[in-house]
Amino acid sequence: MDNNVRSNNITSKNTIAEYWWGSGTLGHAQFDVLLIADCILPKLYPVGPLVDAIAELMAATGVCFVSYEHRLWHEFDPRHKFRELCEGKGLKVDKVSEDRLDDVYRGDDIEVWCVRWAVK
Repeated sequence: MDNNVRSNNITSKNTIAEYWWGSGTLGHAQFDVLLIADCILPKLYPVGPLVDAIAELMAATGVCFVSYEHRLWHEFDPRHKFRELCEGKGLKVDKVSEDRLDDVYRGDDIEVWCVRWAVK
């Protein structure tokens, strides 16, 4: 992770933390921006702890971007399960419009979601 910080000229004003979701290793720290990629794989990782981690770590005015590659799962549709669990935590999930994504990284089976706290 230190190489990423140096190569992207990230200043000391920013706090970057690696987090193994489900471990609860960051205590009560909350962040303005969360980036999640390739983590919704029900065969390998349960979706619930990921949603719990988002709710735990995202600040009240924060945003979480999730890159999701669709994979079939015989027990449930991971997209619907993720949204359902987010709604249960008071989170809203919106798909980022494809015209806002870089052409190089677009794919028919890849979506980017924006997760925020739902307005009460």
